[in-house]
Amino acid sequence: MAMLRVTGLKKSFGIDELFHDVSFEVARGDKVGFVGANGAGKTTLMRCLLGQEENDGGTIQLDEAATIGYVEQQADFGTGTLYEEFLRAFDDVIALGERKKALEKKIAVDHAEETMRAYSKVVERFELLGGYDYESRIRRVAFGLGFTEEEIRTRIAEMGDALYEKFQGKSPLFVSVLKGSFVFMADLVRACQLKSDVEFIAVSSYENATASSGRVKINHDIQQDITGRHLIIVE
Repeated sequence: MAMLRVTGLKKSFGIDELFHDVSFEVARGDKVGFVGANGAGKTTLMRCLLGQEENDGGTIQLDEAATIGYVEQQADFGTGTLYEEFLRAFDDVIALGERKKALEKKIAVDHAEETMRAYSKVVERFELLGGYDYESRIRRVAFGLGFTEEEIRTRIAEMGDALYEKFQGKSPLFVSVLKGSFVFMADLVRACQLKSDVEFIAVSSYENATASSGRVKINHDIQQDITGRHLIIVE
């Protein structure tokens, strides 16, 4: 059964047609890649699928039980702290928690069967997603080395000040070694207050095995010329 079905999708910008008659299905468990030259419309197609971009024709059908996770091509660091970024991973759980509280208040004055059924469904989903322990899970991950939230913020600020002193008047390139360092690098870039660029690199020595091969393979390389640049590598 198709989780995603696209039929006859088309998109234009003014008189320039980006793509037309795009049709495909994605079933549960499928692994699909979009391959094409720069400017072919891959990102726009993804944005259409997400509802972030309006298509000019065709239909997009997503199974009601399906959820979509998406990482933007261009990094948006936002303004939150590392801990707040962890919280964002549980936006759906937090929203369910708020819905649960609202229904509990309603049940206190309204014992209608419809309200009780809605509450039962919300509680079931909330429990399934770990709603009662997501905050402790965040703390275990974020503070697993024994640091408090305030200590993490303080240390990042100190590192930002040190980088500002070292690279003041320059435009360094921050390179994040995916995947674990991305959120930390976002905090660091904001803290140092330098005019800077960001890049990403992904490496592996395991490939499809459970033990290291001893050889490092670059799965995603830096996309811009780094000749003469000051690099700050965040791992």
